[in-house]
Amino acid sequence: MARGPAVTQQLVKHMIREIHTKRYARHWRLVDNASRHTRETHDYDEGVRSFVEKRPPEFRGY
Repeated sequence: MARGPAVTQQLVKHMIREIHTKRYARHWRLVDNASRHTRETHDYDEGVRSFVEKRPPEFRGY
């Protein structure tokens, strides 16, 4: 986990904390925004590329 994609991990932690507020519409907006933001990172591209190439990913944290 420590070497994983930092941006994605931070966004997931935030979404997990927010789900307990029982404001589901707000939570799904957060999920949507986080998904869009995550797909724009180098780590997302690296994760997909490493999966296709069947090798361990080299995440940079952005």
